[in-house]
Amino acid sequence: MQFLSSVLLSAAALLVGVSHAQSYQDGQRPEIGDSQIDWSTNCSSLSAASALPLKCASFQVPLDYVDPDVDDTLALTLVRVDAVKEPVLGSIMFNPGGPGGSGIQYVIGRAQEMLTLTGGQFNLIGFDPRGVNFTLPFTCYNSSSERSAQAPPYTRGNSSDVALGHNFVSAGVSSQHCLRAASDRIGLIGTAYVARDMIRIVDALDEDGLLRFWGVSYGTILGATVSAMFPERVDRVVLDSNVNAQQYYTGFDADSNADLDSTLQGFFSGCIQNPSRCALARNGTAIESLAESIDSLLGNLRQTPWATVSDTSVSFLTYTTVKGYIFDRLYSPSRWPTMARGLQGLLDGNITAFRETMNSGTAATTPDAIYGIRCGETSMRHDSFEDLRPLLQQVDELSGWGGFDFGTINPIRCSRWLAKAHEVYRGDWQVQTNSPILVVGNSHDPVTPFRSAQNNSETFAGSVLLRHDGYGHGAGAQPSLCTAEAIREYFLHGTLPKAGTVCKPDVPLFSTDTWRDAYEPLNLTDTIASLGKRDDNEKRALLEAMLGLAESGHGYENY
Repeated sequence: MQFLSSVLLSAAALLVGVSHAQSYQDGQRPEIGDSQIDWSTNCSSLSAASALPLKCASFQVPLDYVDPDVDDTLALTLVRVDAVKEPVLGSIMFNPGGPGGSGIQYVIGRAQEMLTLTGGQFNLIGFDPRGVNFTLPFTCYNSSSERSAQAPPYTRGNSSDVALGHNFVSAGVSSQHCLRAASDRIGLIGTAYVARDMIRIVDALDEDGLLRFWGVSYGTILGATVSAMFPERVDRVVLDSNVNAQQYYTGFDADSNADLDSTLQGFFSGCIQNPSRCALARNGTAIESLAESIDSLLGNLRQTPWATVSDTSVSFLTYTTVKGYIFDRLYSPSRWPTMARGLQGLLDGNITAFRETMNSGTAATTPDAIYGIRCGETSMRHDSFEDLRPLLQQVDELSGWGGFDFGTINPIRCSRWLAKAHEVYRGDWQVQTNSPILVVGNSHDPVTPFRSAQNNSETFAGSVLLRHDGYGHGAGAQPSLCTAEAIREYFLHGTLPKAGTVCKPDVPLFSTDTWRDAYEPLNLTDTIASLGKRDDNEKRALLEAMLGLAESGHGYENY
C-alpha cells in the first residue's frame, strides 16, 4: 500500500492564492436572503432514495426567451442538499453530462461525495435541463414498443464498408421521427435557454447573484456557454472533462476521440504490468500481442457474428456489440479488470462468461435528448453523404482504433437534423469572466481529450488548466488527492492551482486493493462526519469522495 502513504502528503504547495475583487474572500459569507424558491421537504415525487435530507421545488421560468408572443412558463424541478458546515457560502449547481443526464439524479446519488469535494459549506442544487427527465422531456417515440418498431438501426462506422452510409440514411429517418413526435418542444431545449434558466435560478436564490457550477463532459458546454453569455455572473465554475466548445457548436467536434487510442493503450499496458490481476495477460507479455488478439477477435466478428440460439429466441454477438462494450468501459478504469475477464471469455469462445460482465454503464436519463439538444444548436447540415465523407475522414486520422466507430455518429446525426434551437450562442469565445474558471482535463480520456481542455481554457482569460494525469472519462475516473484538493480549495477560497500543475492518480491501474480496504485500518469515519475534522481525516474523506465518483461513473456516455 505504498501508494496510500503518498496520497496523505499535502498538496498545498501546488496552490497559490488568487484574489477575486468582486467575489467573497476566504471565510466570508455572501449575503444570503430569503430565497424566492419555495423549497419543500416532501420530495417523494422524485422517486429516489437519498442518504441525506432533500429539499425540492418547482420553479417557473419562461418557456420561450426569444418569442415575445409566448407568455407560457416552464416548471423546472429542483433538488437541494443543504451544506453541513457553517458559514454557508452559497449554492453550487451541477450538470453530469450527456446531454441527457439528470442533474437531479446526480445530486441525489452523489451528494455525500460532492459535499466533501466542495468543502461542505455549499448547498448543492440539481436540476434537469430542458429536454431531460422532469423538464420538458424530449423523446422521438411515444413508447418503447413504438421505438422498437420504428427506430432505424445504427451500427459502428467501421463494422462494414457501407456502415457510414447506412447510418447517414438512418439519421434522416430519425430526424423525421423526432420532428414529428416533439415539434412542440424541439426548438426550446437548447443550451442557451438552459443557461438563461440557470441565471434565473441564481437570482431566485437571493444569495450574492453569482454563479457557482460544476459541469462534467457535456456539462462543460453548458458551463462554458453560461460563462460566455453572462461573464459578469461567474464566481466559481469548474469545467471537468472538456468538450471543445467551439467545435461543438459547429456540429463537428473532430477532436473528441483524439486520446481514445492512448486510453486503450493504457488498458493493455496496465494489464501487462499486473498479470495476476488481468485475465488477458496470459495472451502475451507485450502490448502488441494483446492488441493483436483483440483486433483479431473484432475482425472475425466483423466478418461472421456469433449466434446464440434457444428454444424461444436467437441473439447475435457482433462487432458493433463488442466494440461498444470496450469503448464504454474505457470510461472507467475501475471496470477494466471485469472487462479483461469478459474479453478473455470471448477469446476462449465462452459467450456466457462475456455476457456475465455486460452490466450497463451510466446511461442518459432521456436518450433522445442527446441529439435533440446538440443537433438543434449545431450549424452543420448535409443532404449528401459524399459531401460529409471528407470531414468524417478526419476522425479516423485522430483515432485509428475507434474514429469511424465512435467519432462519426454525432456529425452524421446532426447533419440530417431538421430543426433549430430558438437561440444558439454565436458570440465571442475570448471571454473575460468576473472570476477565473478552473478547467480540469484528463491525460487519457476516450471522449473528451486534453486538447479540448486546453482549447476551453484559452477561451477564458485568467482561467487555469489543471492536468489530471490519469485514465478514463474525467477527473473522477482514476482518483487523485491532488485533484480533489485543488477543486475543494477553488470552491472554498477561490484559490487556483499554479499554471502547469499536473496531478497524478493515487491508485494504480488494475489494483486489487480497493480504497475502502486501504482505509479500513485507518478507522475512516463516514464522509460527512469527517468534514468537521482536519488534516489526514479530511484528506481521506476527499479520497473516499473521489472513489465514489469512480465507482458510480462521473459523466455520461456520448459526453
